[in-house]
Amino acid sequence: LKTNFSKRAAKERLPRSSTNGYQDGQDTQNTLEQLLTQLAAGDFDKAIEAVELRRQAMKWARLPQKIVLLRHGESEGNVDSSVYYAKGDSSLELTQRGLQQAAEAGQRLKDVVEHHNVCVFMSPYERTRQTLLGLYRGGFPKERVSCLRVDPRLREKEFGNFQTPGTMATLRAEEQIVGRFYYRMQNAESFADVLSRVSRFWDAFFNSDEVLSSEVCLLVSHGLTIRLLLMKIFDWSVDTFDTVFGMGNCHHIVLAKNEEKMCYEFCPAESFPAHVPWSIREVFLQLRTLQPSKDLELRLESLRKLDLPEADCILDRLQTEQLQQCSKPYTVVDYLSIPQPRTRHMADVLQRLVEGHGWVTADRENLLARAGKTQLNVNDVVFIDFWGDRLSHRGKMLRAGQLGYL
Repeated sequence: LKTNFSKRAAKERLPRSSTNGYQDGQDTQNTLEQLLTQLAAGDFDKAIEAVELRRQAMKWARLPQKIVLLRHGESEGNVDSSVYYAKGDSSLELTQRGLQQAAEAGQRLKDVVEHHNVCVFMSPYERTRQTLLGLYRGGFPKERVSCLRVDPRLREKEFGNFQTPGTMATLRAEEQIVGRFYYRMQNAESFADVLSRVSRFWDAFFNSDEVLSSEVCLLVSHGLTIRLLLMKIFDWSVDTFDTVFGMGNCHHIVLAKNEEKMCYEFCPAESFPAHVPWSIREVFLQLRTLQPSKDLELRLESLRKLDLPEADCILDRLQTEQLQQCSKPYTVVDYLSIPQPRTRHMADVLQRLVEGHGWVTADRENLLARAGKTQLNVNDVVFIDFWGDRLSHRGKMLRAGQLGYL
């Protein structure tokens, strides 16, 4: 009797246990569906954003406090361009003066590095390797270098296997027509090609274990390569890139981490020379006090009445001529110091003007002293033409947002 009772009780318990398990699974499924519904409805968006921001903040906390961008010392090619005719660019060595420059840079960078661990990335070219050795000779703390990586993405722009005599002048003329940033010589790279590879370097840079474990990162590279890397870091336009001057041999730029903004910023105080990269931009100012010729106005008025498709190009050419007659040339100095987008900050532009063009070789301090002393009446300025003969009249109006009927 006892045995039969036990079997009957067991059979009665089985359905109840099975039912409870099914109910638990159903509850879990309902809960999951409810969570997915809330997720799709955006109920957790703020929490997800907070997690992502925290993840980024934790990553930025691990990144180096400083990034130092150093151009190599004076090379054979810097003093004798004919060496490119018979020697590969990657094999060029430093001159005696270049080695001395590297030693002096090593002494300066010793103060920038202080007691921190350093991760070094450098171009594989011989002149950058010799520059690093010159840094050590000048007192750069080799014992602080925790890792050394040679990265081909930091190499110089490839100008072709050899720069053949007699052909470079022709190629430079073609470059002016096509546009310096996009022109690609035979067996060579364009500036845009180099930007692509240094962008890949920078994106991978943030995921490198060596970088995340270092307090200072030193990049030994080439002047143009460094400028294009800065273009990537600071999101410069092609127009802005064209305004920036190249670095001197063994000059360096220090980027300091702004952990709150999660970005790197120029640190002029620790750079050499102690300022942001120098940049100027030639512009034309359309002034109210300047008027086009009567003949030109009559031709424009007649052409507008025709309303013919074939007259479009002629009209644009005459409008360009009209703009030229009403404009004077000026140069914007220290262009990089203007907030982005720079062409939309008229007040900042007007404070940095020097009259005339052709100031490329002028002394930086002299130009800064001249800036803002043009005796220009701000109310007289109608339009700032940043593009000159590179754009049509219609293109300029589009860029400036003044082509109302479009």
